Amino acid sequence: MTDYIKSLPKDRWDIIKRLRSMIKKTIPGPKETMSYSMPTHEFDGPVVSFASQKQYLSLYIHNEELLDKYRNKQDKTDIGKSGIRFTGYDNLNWKEVGNLFQELNIEKRPKRNQDRS
Repeated sequence: MTDYIKSLPKDRWDIIKRLRSMIKKTIPGPKETMSYSMPTHEFDGPVVSFASQKQYLSLYIHNEELLDKYRNKQDKTDIGKSGIRFTGYDNLNWKEVGNLFQELNIEKRPKRNQDRS
């Protein structure tokens, strides 16, 4: 993943590093992988991915229902079916991204085995 970040234009490093840091702090446990050439954080499947496109950056939330909940909280972005597209650091509502990651954390905690006897 570090090689991916180093391959990006320098003006995008801070954005990607901040996303990665926020993910690590709010969603402990997922492993970092590269999936479809994108940095991806997985926990029994993908949780969140991000990518640097030619004209914008993308933050993919692998939970459409949760993404819908935050759809109206990102004024300077374009939100599609599974991701948030944005053009710069100041276009992302970082507070709401943190809140979204917190909810992903709650959803992705391992479920306890229940005694069914």
